[in-house]
Order: sequence, then structure tokens, then C-alpha cells
Amino acid sequence: MSQAFHDFIRPGEEDLYAELDRSLRAELAPAGILETTLFEEIRNATWRLRRCGLVEALLATSGAEDLSETQEKVDRARRQAHRLLHKCTAELRKLQTDRQYRNASFPPEVDHSHSGIADWCVIRKGIDQQSRADYHRHKFTRMAVPDPSSFCKTQTQTGHATSVAS
Repeated sequence: MSQAFHDFIRPGEEDLYAELDRSLRAELAPAGILETTLFEEIRNATWRLRRCGLVEALLATSGAEDLSETQEKVDRARRQAHRLLHKCTAELRKLQTDRQYRNASFPPEVDHSHSGIADWCVIRKGIDQQSRADYHRHKFTRMAVPDPSSFCKTQTQTGHATSVAS
């Protein structure tokens, strides 16, 4: 388990933190450094949201008169943690979706190590659009342009062309 430097774990919470790490790791299944970094930010934000709830519970039972400043700080920390959680989750989802798409779209022997974090869905969409455009362009150029002099003429049984009566 990799503990980020900013995860504040109080004595006695180590097992709870370790369980959160195991559960999130199993659910999010990060692969590689970038996904692991996003996973760690998600774990941190989740832990911070838990701590915000604990602070609010302590505030509610403290009996102090004016806790508005402390509550404001807790609310700010909660908003920041929510933003981080949603942003990192969306980025992780995008990376993992792209990885799954890439793995499902190409045979296993295709080497993707040189592609970095290319957006394969966008690449595939562009390739598909280009293929459709090429197909339509090829289809259009194959179409025979009718001879204007043959307009409204029919073939007779003897093979001579005659004009269609109006």
C-alpha cells in the first residue's frame, strides 16, 4: 500500500485506511503509473471526505457557540475533495476506457507501447470517417456518366436506337 504524504491517519485508523485502500484498489483496478496516481488522489479525496464528516460530528457535539469559521473550513475542504474525487474519477475512467477499447480493438500481437496516452476512441472515429469518405469518393468516381445523346432513346429488337414518342 502506498500512502500519500497528505493522507492524515490518526492512531487506530490504520486498519480502516488499509481496508479503504484495498476496496478502492479492487474496484478501480489501476494499471500503470498514471492510473495509480489518479487512484491515489481518489483514495485521498475519499479519506478527506470521511474526515470532514468526523469533524462535523465533533462540532455538533462540542457545544461551542460560534463554529461558523470552523464549519466554513470544513465545507471548503469538502468541496475541494468532491472536485478532486470527480475530476480524478473522470480522468481514470477515460484512461481505462481507452485502454479497454484499445485492447478490444486490436489483436494481442499489436504493440501499443509507442502510443503513450493517445485517445484511441478519437483515432478510431477519425479512421472510420476517413474510410467512409474514401468509400463514397470511390463509389462516386465509378459511377458512369450517361451519354446526353442517348437520353430518351430505347433499343429496338434489331439493335437500332429509336426516339421515344412524346
